Amino acid sequence: INAEYGDCLWNAMAKALAWLLLASAMVTASPQGNSRQLLCGDEICSVKSFPAANDTGWQSSGAAKGMFCLNQAPLDRETLGHVSWSFLHTTAAYLPTKLTPTKKKAFLDLVHAVDEIYACSLCRDHFQALIREDPIVVRELNAIDSAEDASLWLWKVHNMVTHTQHPNRPLWLKGLNQPEPGVPTMNASALQAGFAPAFTQNSSNQIRLSTLMPRVRAEVYDAILQRWRAAGGRVAVPSMFAPLYPPGNATVEKATTALLKVDSSGPKMKASQCSLMRQELRQLNSSELLSTCPNVKRARAPGSKVPLKVFTMGRCPYCAATMETLWPFLSGEMWSRFDFKNRYVLQQAPGAATSLMDFVSVHGAGEVLADAYELCAQYQYPGGLEWYKFVRCQDETYWAAGYGRNSAKHDPKNCAHGAGIDYANLAKCANGPMALRLLSESVKEVEAANIAGAPAIEFAGRSIVGMLSADELGDYVCMALACHELQPESSSRSASFATETSLFSEPNQNAYRAVLASSDKMEKNDATALLNKIRLELGITAEDHRRARQMMQQSKPVSVGSGEGSSDDSSVVSAVVFMMLGVAMSVGVVVGMFVVVKRCRDAREMPERAAFRRIPNFVYDSQMELDTSPRLSYTI
Repeated sequence: INAEYGDCLWNAMAKALAWLLLASAMVTASPQGNSRQLLCGDEICSVKSFPAANDTGWQSSGAAKGMFCLNQAPLDRETLGHVSWSFLHTTAAYLPTKLTPTKKKAFLDLVHAVDEIYACSLCRDHFQALIREDPIVVRELNAIDSAEDASLWLWKVHNMVTHTQHPNRPLWLKGLNQPEPGVPTMNASALQAGFAPAFTQNSSNQIRLSTLMPRVRAEVYDAILQRWRAAGGRVAVPSMFAPLYPPGNATVEKATTALLKVDSSGPKMKASQCSLMRQELRQLNSSELLSTCPNVKRARAPGSKVPLKVFTMGRCPYCAATMETLWPFLSGEMWSRFDFKNRYVLQQAPGAATSLMDFVSVHGAGEVLADAYELCAQYQYPGGLEWYKFVRCQDETYWAAGYGRNSAKHDPKNCAHGAGIDYANLAKCANGPMALRLLSESVKEVEAANIAGAPAIEFAGRSIVGMLSADELGDYVCMALACHELQPESSSRSASFATETSLFSEPNQNAYRAVLASSDKMEKNDATALLNKIRLELGITAEDHRRARQMMQQSKPVSVGSGEGSSDDSSVVSAVVFMMLGVAMSVGVVVGMFVVVKRCRDAREMPERAAFRRIPNFVYDSQMELDTSPRLSYTI
């Protein structure tokens, strides 16, 4: 593969793109032809891309038919306005998340240059009147502190110019029509009519960027990035994670934190303290026992831990108090006896989640991020006290849990360090696709348990919703233990599987399939006992087991002349060989594609485009590569 081939590849791609644009232009071309005015969003060509386009203006023939071409002629007022707005919006879209004083000054100087030296005097006068005489616009311009602020300010000002100069043209209101996932979108005509007064110059009804709800800011900014930046789409922004319900002041914060510590200051519970509960349950008749312990007749796996699940919300004060109150009951001797999990009550928009913005929680979008951090801590440290310590640390300032600009002691980074958690891996999980998967699973578990509020506790086949006292929680912990001990143990011949809500893990599935293949040569009782233990530890569900068996059967060759098929040894060897061949072929294809793409890029890519490869993901102090980040698709 050489540069000449790379040139050929790029030329082929350019031709394909040209034909695609041509087809689009033929479909969307205005019947008014050259008389139509250039609007924001219209395709613009250049003589370099479309040599057949000889004149500036709307093209009626050739590859650029239906497009507006900028060739070797001066720009008219409409075209100049279009490309100038495009330049400003694009510049703002690629600004760094947080502006340094130098970059802020550069952006403000750029804006003020427009009202000083812009080529069109009429447009310049209109712009001057707006950014010099409207006190709200001036104040918001000077308050710009981030890329989000800059983009939203330009969005507002552009709409104000459109509303003033072209009252009959539609305003650009994408992002305002669906402020919450799952809520029906607003009618386009009603949206235009309703928001037109909000973009009136020097009006008391003018929209104020500082009063936009965090979620609305995020939706509008997301729509702006989809339009003006190559990697736009479902981008969660820092402002949407800010606390919605702060307690007020430092004194109140300190008092709240002190109350939480009182809840967790009791002595550690021991199993011997549950003796009275055990006696009381043994004295119940069968119907009373079944009412108290609904799972009492259900066989449990030998040596299994006591299941106890709490449903909370990341920024819920009663939930924080519940987790603190449970700490002395579970964190001592009882920890090794219990399988304790914390799940989160929230809702998900229909369809597969592509962003944290696809989830809704009572205390705002920041609570979704807090839930993501805490679920990731549990996922990465299953069975360990690390995740519980992390949750307790965040709960000390529950109103700002998950927020990167929280107090020095209780932001996710410091809470992770204090709990002995690797923060880099935790943040990668909470800000990536794994968090979306964990949140979706939590939604399913809440629905399966029919939990209608938080906090809630689930044990022994029953669930209780509401804030509980320390005495009540202690009794329920003992009840969970006593009910579990009364359940019959399954025999070694009975298969045990993980719960249906266990997360699929490909490495665990592969490991289980290998154990499953080896177990065929073991004595049946020993094999069943081993597989039961492995299934529970790896999170293998009944469906995972069925799939593993199916894959093993598909990979098992049939011997010619034998009614029983090939031997176990040949089956295993064949499976390994086919697996190795598959891996080798996959690696070869990936390496080949990488080499082709890299050589193509090296041969044709302009140096200045390299600056656009690395972009902020706008989710708490982390960045990801554009070409390795998941492609997030969302259409407004």
